[in-house]
Amino acid sequence: GEAKFISAQLLNPNKEVTNELDFYEFFSLLFKLRVEKDIEDVSIACYIVSQYGDRIMMAVDNELFKPVSLKEGEYEINVEFNEKLMPGNYSLGMALSYFHTGGNIDFIESFYPFTVKKESKQLNFEYPWATIHGYIKPNTKWSINKL
Repeated sequence: GEAKFISAQLLNPNKEVTNELDFYEFFSLLFKLRVEKDIEDVSIACYIVSQYGDRIMMAVDNELFKPVSLKEGEYEINVEFNEKLMPGNYSLGMALSYFHTGGNIDFIESFYPFTVKKESKQLNFEYPWATIHGYIKPNTKWSINKL
C-alpha cells in the first residue's frame, strides 16, 4: 500500500502512555504513519469508539476539512483532545483516506482498548450515578438565577 499506520498510543495529561484515564482527564493520541510514496489530497482521521462499536467522536487533521499531501517517509502525529470522556470502555480507530473519493489507504476500525474510570484523583471526586449518561462530558457554563 501507499501508507500505513505503524503504532498508536493513548497519553494522559502527563504525556504518559496509558490504557486507563481518570474521569475529567484530558488525553491525547500519539501515532506513527509510514508513507511509502508521495500521496496527495488525503485526509487523516482518528476516532473514539464506544464499547458497542459506535464512533462517538472523530478528529481530522484539518479543522476546515481540507486535504493534505504527504511526502514519502515516517510521520509522528499528536492529537490533543479538549473533550473529556464519560466513564466507560472505549477503543481507538484510525483512517487515512483519499479526500475526494473517501477510498481508504489504511483503515483500522477498532483497536487499543482503554477505560475511563469513575474516579477523578486530580479533583478528588467520583461520578455519582450507577448509570452513565452519554459519552462526552460537554464543556458548559451554567447560570441559575432566582426570579
